Amino acid sequence: MALLHMDLTRDVYNDRAEVALTDRVVWIDQYCATARIADIDYLKIDTDGNDYEVLLGSEQMLNTGGIPGVQVEAQFHGAVAREANLFSTIDLFLREHGFSLFDLDLWR
Repeated sequence: MALLHMDLTRDVYNDRAEVALTDRVVWIDQYCATARIADIDYLKIDTDGNDYEVLLGSEQMLNTGGIPGVQVEAQFHGAVAREANLFSTIDLFLREHGFSLFDLDLWR
């Protein structure tokens, strides 16, 4: 029962300290424009739940070819919604931007 009430982020990743999240959001497109970055070699996204939002914030770079490769962590199950952080949603979004699946690692 103790595991059901465990806060993994606080107890494991944050060494039992309270978790403080920022209210500042930085889109990849916005950051790259400000920093005058035209190309990113490889974009790896692992936000534990907000990966689709990161892709939305990098749409301009994806459209211009500024990002040739993307690695995203996603689940196969979850909420049924257009912007759910699911493999099906992420795969469709990336296909709409000219990407195709290259490899798939499964974690069970």
